[in-house]
Amino acid sequence: MTSRILLSIIMITAGLMAQDMNDDFTLPDGSDYKGELKRTNGDVTIGVKATVDGDIRTSNGDLTIRKGAVIKGDCNTQNGDIEIGENVHIREIDSQNGDVDIKGSNEVVGITTHNGDIDLGRKVRVQNKIETHNGDIYMDKGSIVGDDIKTHNGDVDISGGRVHQDITTFNGDIKLREGTTVDGDINVLPRSKSNWTKLDYLDIYVGEGSVVKGDINVDSEDDKVRVILEGGKVRGSMKNVKKVVK
Repeated sequence: MTSRILLSIIMITAGLMAQDMNDDFTLPDGSDYKGELKRTNGDVTIGVKATVDGDIRTSNGDLTIRKGAVIKGDCNTQNGDIEIGENVHIREIDSQNGDVDIKGSNEVVGITTHNGDIDLGRKVRVQNKIETHNGDIYMDKGSIVGDDIKTHNGDVDISGGRVHQDITTFNGDIKLREGTTVDGDINVLPRSKSNWTKLDYLDIYVGEGSVVKGDINVDSEDDKVRVILEGGKVRGSMKNVKKVVK
């Protein structure tokens, strides 16, 4: 009798674990989840003002975190988008093959994506760096990055935000608009040494009220970088660039 009961418990537990790992999961509003939350082949939704005490790791599914939730660990996703509501407490975000969309009034430690865009709403503060490979970066008014922004193949578009360190890119345009400030340099990695047969201009646009306090560093004129000043300023030096003033 005892063996049968024990076997039943094991089967039920195994069934619940399989369901947990492969189905969609929703943490209800105001609820607590203890430990690490892991899911494969299913979407994960964290409810309003819910709390997860550990990391969140998902594969093949989207992650949605509602307004006011608290994530005490990091968020790691593969093959899924991340959407984060307002006033969410969260640490590091790492996404592979998915976009990251963060609404306003949030604070994040750092963000990294591979093959995905990063979109920061108003008044989002990132304590450390933002880095993406094959994805664009958008920042809205009042958003701040405490360290560097790094991209490989993707544009950077900042509207009224601030970057406390450098912006570094290899193949992507940079737009600084509506009073954006870059406290450090803008660095363009050597492009002319690539295997491309035709190299188009990389544009760095500095719009009205925007300022780059450091230098714009370009290795060679062959890298074809164009700096467009339309009411904005670069306080440091600009070498090996084509300067256009509107």
